[in-house]
Amino acid sequence: MNLPRCIPLLMVLAFLVVFGCKKTDTRAIAFAKVKEVAKISFVEFDLSKVVYAERKKWLTSDATFIAKSEATVSLGFDLSKFDADCIKIDGTIITVTFPPVEMINFSYPAEKLQLVNKYTQNVFWNRISVENQEEALRFAEKDIRDRLSEIDLTKKVKENARAFLEPILNDLGYSEVYIKIDSL
Repeated sequence: MNLPRCIPLLMVLAFLVVFGCKKTDTRAIAFAKVKEVAKISFVEFDLSKVVYAERKKWLTSDATFIAKSEATVSLGFDLSKFDADCIKIDGTIITVTFPPVEMINFSYPAEKLQLVNKYTQNVFWNRISVENQEEALRFAEKDIRDRLSEIDLTKKVKENARAFLEPILNDLGYSEVYIKIDSL
């Protein structure tokens, strides 16, 4: 093959390689990384509660029931509410908006119930029945769920998301990273 004839062919080939290659979709990469971080940003807490029930009867001693119970609560992001529209890119500036932090799992296992025998008393004429104990435990579970809003557990999930995500997006070339988390 003659060298002068190859030069135009090589120039066309070089042009196609340089300008014809598809540019990497940084939005898709950023979305995938953000979704990975959202999966690992959840937080799990173990909460303990003392359960107390008392039954008073006239002319007899009081019957009492005391137990220590434990609930496990997992908080994080519902990934079904997270899509590509949650990411805004303007050059090297990226803004990520996460859905609100939600309770992913709540577990109140019976195995973690510890009866405090030292303070639990049933007297002959006055007993706390299994039904009374179950009612006290249901009330304790409801009380834990109701009080979750008073304990700002979502703060740790938000901190985790920011701590994990910012360096990853900086490594992808974004100089400014803004992370927003919607409220319920």
